[in-house]
Amino acid sequence: MKNFGKYIFVFILLCFSINSYSQVEITQLRNSKVADLVQKYLVGPNIELVVDSLHLATFNGDTIVKSNAIGSFVNYDTTGMHMPMDEGLVIVTGPCIDAGKHTSTTGGNDRATPQNNDTSQVLGFYYQYCKDCIEKGKKPQRMMDIGSLVFWIKPKINNFAFTYSFASKEYNEGVGKAINDFYGFFFSGPYDSLGNIVHGTTNYEMQNIALVPGTNTAVMLNSINNGNPKFPSESNPTPPSNPQYYRQNPDYGKMVPNKTKCFMNGYTTKLSTALVNVVADYYYKIEIDIADISDDGQNSAVYLSRDLRRFDTILIDTVICDNQEYYFDKLDMYISESGEYRHTAQNETGGDIYTIVKVQVNPTEYVSQCWSLVEGGSVEMNGLTISDTGMYVTHLETELGCDSTVVLNFYWGDEIKEINCPHSGSGLSEVEIAEKIKVFPNPAENVLNITGIEYNTYIGFYDNNGRIMKEVNANPNESIDISSLPDGIYYLRILYGEKYIVKRLIKR
Repeated sequence: MKNFGKYIFVFILLCFSINSYSQVEITQLRNSKVADLVQKYLVGPNIELVVDSLHLATFNGDTIVKSNAIGSFVNYDTTGMHMPMDEGLVIVTGPCIDAGKHTSTTGGNDRATPQNNDTSQVLGFYYQYCKDCIEKGKKPQRMMDIGSLVFWIKPKINNFAFTYSFASKEYNEGVGKAINDFYGFFFSGPYDSLGNIVHGTTNYEMQNIALVPGTNTAVMLNSINNGNPKFPSESNPTPPSNPQYYRQNPDYGKMVPNKTKCFMNGYTTKLSTALVNVVADYYYKIEIDIADISDDGQNSAVYLSRDLRRFDTILIDTVICDNQEYYFDKLDMYISESGEYRHTAQNETGGDIYTIVKVQVNPTEYVSQCWSLVEGGSVEMNGLTISDTGMYVTHLETELGCDSTVVLNFYWGDEIKEINCPHSGSGLSEVEIAEKIKVFPNPAENVLNITGIEYNTYIGFYDNNGRIMKEVNANPNESIDISSLPDGIYYLRILYGEKYIVKRLIKR
């Protein structure tokens, strides 16, 4: 019994030790072939990595990694406020080990290894950064400790996105200052095999697709943070910027060698690049850049997911007529107004499936006519034989494909001819009366409400064939029981003064 208790104690201690030392593990990739790293950690099954004499995979301009600024990572704890990425590639403005656990050897700058300050290797980054400075009337600051990963792809799908997390040792003391370490994910294309731009589709030219969600702002130290409590002063601190996307390292300020899970002071939540729309089998260029700005004393990093998420889009265009509905099953809703309706779900890669329904509602006209009818005679109209006094409903298709409803009122006369329908003394036009009278809900199930009518108003319910199905005398704001009517389309003939107004109703 004593031995059994000892084993339990050892087991508990082992579990505790594993949990305590779970951390971000970094593997340096110096002397590795860049194309192999991209293929292993970034390119998914729906993306073809292109490597030939015109399309090279490089890091800082070299096809073989010559610095310690890029590495692979495995993160055993993404919960809570810990670094949110689980595994992939990391690019650091210094030794890549600075993106992992804190040890006695991690510093905070790249002076131990050759620096890369050659801006000619980061065209997209340099363009974006200088453009930002010029627009703000500022002189571009010096860029140091540059890390630039470039590769070419041929997608097999129509859209996709990458996931990442930007991190920095500059948090939070560097927030609000001129020190603003910069990260960009630049996308260009499509190109043909000779490098010529292909027109007639969505074109990208050094477009930074790593943006603060819902904005056009690049992800960097000053765009996502928790504010700076001491700058410009403790009494007037820098406020947070998009703090909902920021995680503060829970071990910040207590960096104990060999026990801290991540050396970076803070990092963004797991973010996605903007969704890019691409044409399958054309060439696209990706350039991922990161650099220290103005100050190379503290490093920043970007963790890139090895899982490329595929995004699928299903587009549905539909046209309906007034008082018709389109049932969007994914939202379990009936649509009766023009607009764009969207449903989002996840596919097997963890990406989003967008189902987009675009509804166009075309107008339907209602025409009321009065004709005289000779006793014993009949008239044919749109396939309808009329031989008796009464109201008849027929339909005529318009140019937009929607049926106009024609309400025919026949009266006794000397000959068959169109006559002027009776007018009421209300002074209101037929259009004004029609707008005044409201029928709701529409579609209706068991109960119908009608407003704008007078007391003891006659209402006749006619089906699509002009047959009278129900007659009532209704009062204003009075509910009408229609539960006995079969589901379908009905035309309500509402008497207002000496006029009949027709309203279309869907019963379901």
